[in-house]
Amino acid sequence: MERDEVLSRLRERILAFAASRLRKETAEDLTQETLLLLHEKYRHVTRLEELVPLAIRILRFKSLAAWRKVRRRGEDTSLPVDEMPLPDFSMNPGVAAERRNCWSE
Repeated sequence: MERDEVLSRLRERILAFAASRLRKETAEDLTQETLLLLHEKYRHVTRLEELVPLAIRILRFKSLAAWRKVRRRGEDTSLPVDEMPLPDFSMNPGVAAERRNCWSE
């Protein structure tokens, strides 16, 4: 089997594994990063039986690193700007004072 064909078959397996655990966009990105790493640093590994466990291990490390990065930046707990409430500037000071007096009585 040719190297490109092996990587193509491997891509399907890696993407299926990643998609079962991650969002689609993240799974595709990490799959590409994993394949790139396999292509650049692990050219000597040619058998599919050896590549699959190696690729899964690399993918797990990459997904953990991505998760740590998201947690460190606080992206998992942040709100999108569109969902944040805007302050009401239409209320004049007189109405605000009346509301405060109404509640304090």
